[in-house]
Amino acid sequence: MCVHHDQDVATVAHLEALFWSILDQIAKSQDMSTGRFISTLHDEVLELRGEVGNFTSLLRVTCAVYIERNQGMNLVQSAQSDLTEEKQVA
Repeated sequence: MCVHHDQDVATVAHLEALFWSILDQIAKSQDMSTGRFISTLHDEVLELRGEVGNFTSLLRVTCAVYIERNQGMNLVQSAQSDLTEEKQVA
């Protein structure tokens, strides 16, 4: 479980490490911290729908859409490589 705090929004999401790595890459592409990106996404969904249902699923879908639209499977391979490097360092 990871907890991200940004301004007044706290988001708790149970995601696999691969998704967190992809979210990190998405946030970086938007010149944001991962926490800021997630907070912004949360606020946008709240504004559009009035509530945030299953936010963890939304984060996974966000990753999938980003991969599909921007970088194909190379992004997944890059994220997996990042995770492998992190494990080797630890």
